[in-house]
Amino acid sequence: MGSLMFLCKTRLNICYAVSLCSRYMVDPSCLHLKAKKKILRYVCGTINFGIHYFSTDNVNLIGFSDSDWGSNLDDQKSTSGNYFSLGTGLVPWSSKKKTIVALSSTEAEYVALTSASAKAIWLQKFVIEIGEKQEHSTTFFCDNQSAIKLA
Repeated sequence: MGSLMFLCKTRLNICYAVSLCSRYMVDPSCLHLKAKKKILRYVCGTINFGIHYFSTDNVNLIGFSDSDWGSNLDDQKSTSGNYFSLGTGLVPWSSKKKTIVALSSTEAEYVALTSASAKAIWLQKFVIEIGEKQEHSTTFFCDNQSAIKLA
């Protein structure tokens, strides 16, 4: 499991599956072992995929945020994810199971958007600290119209 978690640093497409498997590390079953083997087979089949970074003058920060609403059948908590694009590639990304139970999809998306906004403020300060100048304000993308209007 530790090797798969380490691999998540460069392979975003397996983060969600690895996080689901890691929830059952205390008492794994044969089903969890099969899921881990399936993830490894997927990684072997897509070994040449990856994120490529190129030099550019455009350093605009763009954020993407998404959340599901109560998809975890064990405790009804949401999982949210966000990532940021700076120039031509991705910079920090995260996928995290929330500690609260959202009462609506709007609330789940809004909580995810709030945590992504806090990370964006930190990233804006970091971009300034490394000597770059952002030309425009940070743009966020969210797929829930109610959460957009609430924000």
